Amino acid sequence: MDSELKEDIPVHEEFILCGGVETQVLKCGPWTDLFNDQSVNRPKLLIFILPGKYESLDPNAQEIKDIYGLSGQIEHKLAFLRTHVPKEMKLVLIGHSIGSYISLQMLKRAPELPLMPPTSEAKK
Repeated sequence: MDSELKEDIPVHEEFILCGGVETQVLKCGPWTDLFNDQSVNRPKLLIFILPGKYESLDPNAQEIKDIYGLSGQIEHKLAFLRTHVPKEMKLVLIGHSIGSYISLQMLKRAPELPLMPPTSEAKK
């Protein structure tokens, strides 16, 4: 291909406190705050990626019971979504390895979240 599509997509890295745990968040796009940014640049769809291995930065975290166990990891991700993602935003979960399992458990535990299976999105 003679021409390449190149876009500068800003990447923001931040550490937030979520459920008593310091959590690394990487954001790709021109926005930094989904709640306060009402501009045209605000995304309508959020892709939430759950990697296969988790490491916590705060060994004293007590707010979410068993934060280092599987159930605690699921609750931590749900707490993040409830706190940092507007309810009207469409959400796609992508998981790798144990992240896939966590994604499925999130769907079971929190049906009120705006989670859409990829098959229904593809039909639109």
